[in-house]
Amino acid sequence: MLSQSSLEAFRQRVYRNMLLLDTDTTASIQDLTHFWDECSAMARQCLTALEHLSSSPRPVGRVALSSAECIALRAQLLLTALVALQVGIRDYALIDQVVTRSLALLPQLKATRLRTHLLVHLYGETEDEALYTQLQDALTTFHPETEEDQYILQTIQIMESDKNSVYCLS
Repeated sequence: MLSQSSLEAFRQRVYRNMLLLDTDTTASIQDLTHFWDECSAMARQCLTALEHLSSSPRPVGRVALSSAECIALRAQLLLTALVALQVGIRDYALIDQVVTRSLALLPQLKATRLRTHLLVHLYGETEDEALYTQLQDALTTFHPETEEDQYILQTIQIMESDKNSVYCLS
């Protein structure tokens, strides 16, 4: 089973690579292909872990999870799968599946960093105004603590800038 720390470490590596790709145009096609393949593999691992968790919701290995821990683990897996699918070669059917499952889980998640991160990626994928409103509410208590949080704040700034921009087609 994927651990919470391994999921967070993967997402941080993805965010670091995304920041690097934004500034470094010398990345080779081979490096990018390897990165995309790694993201696709992680998305599949997360979805497989979710299926195992759904078929046997309590035991993970030999540890019985509480309901709250089970919800948090599902959210971690869905967030990581969504991040991986957004960065890798986009598989729209899988993205739709992850978005649907995430939206169903969202009401069960308490106001946490994890919920804020999930809201950012869900809004980025759906542009649903209700999610944007929830995200704005979540940001009132969000205090960035990690590199991943900093990336999330940058993403939010870009989203807000895009939301406030007027695009003219001529």
